[in-house]
Amino acid sequence: MTILTAMANLLPHLENEEMFLPLWHGVFQMAHNVQGASPHWDGQPLETDQVSLDSLKRWLRHWALVRHRDGAERCLLTAIANGASPGEVADLLASAATDRIVSDSGQVVDFMNKAFELLGLIGWEHASEVLPTVVGPLVNARGGEETSQWRHPVDLVSMLRQVDEELSR
Repeated sequence: MTILTAMANLLPHLENEEMFLPLWHGVFQMAHNVQGASPHWDGQPLETDQVSLDSLKRWLRHWALVRHRDGAERCLLTAIANGASPGEVADLLASAATDRIVSDSGQVVDFMNKAFELLGLIGWEHASEVLPTVVGPLVNARGGEETSQWRHPVDLVSMLRQVDEELSR
């Protein structure tokens, strides 16, 4: 999706006869990435519009931390179905992504950024189809707090958490 979005960004700068090649490269890379993968069944939002965005945010953060893709995806889809704005959904996802320290070296946030950039190109009405693609990387991401290099010889994780606590006051 990252390559496809980058290629789509080139389109306004190309002549009509030149547009095919970058789009072909983007679609080819997407197909290559999913080749041989098990199909992902479309998740469904909760069957209510009575859940607050704050609750969905808290639940999504929990499901991401315990690596439960289905729960995280349902929270995301519920927020979208209940009319959350692009900014609210971005906040929802970014909050969960930043609970882990440097989640997958920042790649999860980069991937989310590209997903929102793609929605800017094709329209927010496709959010429930595009944004669930970031949930897998979100819940599977490894954080710096899970590696020994962030804890030895100096425990950077505890230092960062202390600074975060001080800044939150």
